[in-house]
Amino acid sequence: MPKIFQLTDLLQYLISYNQVGINFASIPTIRDGSNISLISLLFDSIHNIIGATKPRSFVNTQNLSLITAYPIVTNRNWLINRLSFSNNPVEFLPSLIAFMAKDLSKIGANRIILRINKNANLGEPLQKSGFKFSHTEFLFEGKPKILGQSDLEVKKKSDFDDLAVYRLYNQVTPLEVRSLYCPTLQDWQDLNREYKNIAHEFTIAQNFDIKAHLKTYRSKRIQIVTLLADPEYNYNILKHFLQFGLKVLNEIDRVKVFVPYFQVNIHKAVSEIDLFKSAEYDIYVLPITATQKLATEETSVGFAT
Repeated sequence: MPKIFQLTDLLQYLISYNQVGINFASIPTIRDGSNISLISLLFDSIHNIIGATKPRSFVNTQNLSLITAYPIVTNRNWLINRLSFSNNPVEFLPSLIAFMAKDLSKIGANRIILRINKNANLGEPLQKSGFKFSHTEFLFEGKPKILGQSDLEVKKKSDFDDLAVYRLYNQVTPLEVRSLYCPTLQDWQDLNREYKNIAHEFTIAQNFDIKAHLKTYRSKRIQIVTLLADPEYNYNILKHFLQFGLKVLNEIDRVKVFVPYFQVNIHKAVSEIDLFKSAEYDIYVLPITATQKLATEETSVGFAT
């Protein structure tokens, strides 16, 4: 039976931890395959008791499949950072995901995003649960090579640049991806402002148009980078732009650069600084339609009357 994860579920989950404790979801700061922290589940269940909106965990008590999602910035877009199950996800995931979508729709969710390893074989149960495949993202890692000096006109990004960067995003991103994953400026701002308090962002402009946007932040001793660039922009410029961004943070042991499949010039740039492709992730999106929201609202009104 699907339900919101509560303190009373923690003991049962602990007993079955060896079977259900592996996380299949991935976010930049948490890699898939890691063990789910029982302490963090304890805190989440307390959050649910006091009515906090983030994060929210859901469990199917029949097989203890578990999903945790949190709002990226506002309640418009939610990201799954925990996904675990013991067996047969095709049978148990759809009902749990439907329960999660109904619950999150009540507080304004427009879409739920999930990143999984390309080899996880979860495509079928996710699509049966309403998720739609968005795109593939490559992870490049390593200790970057030091390049020589380059005269780049790099500017620190401000909030006033949001519209220009969003235009760049629309230019480089296939229509079928952006219409599902990030269809509006407001959605882009919501997604981009994750880690805003600890991130550094830079742009390169040409004739008043932004040609490249780099965002970097630290997770422990790992530097995480995302980069967006005009597909016709020379990869030599991009590799020096990457090098510039990698000098911003000190005491870094290694670098993780996330690059969508359609940014081919960035793939070449990261390989030029000796980073290697270590993983491929598939991005899935569960859109919550206006019809679903209306159904939820009508149900609420029915109960109220």
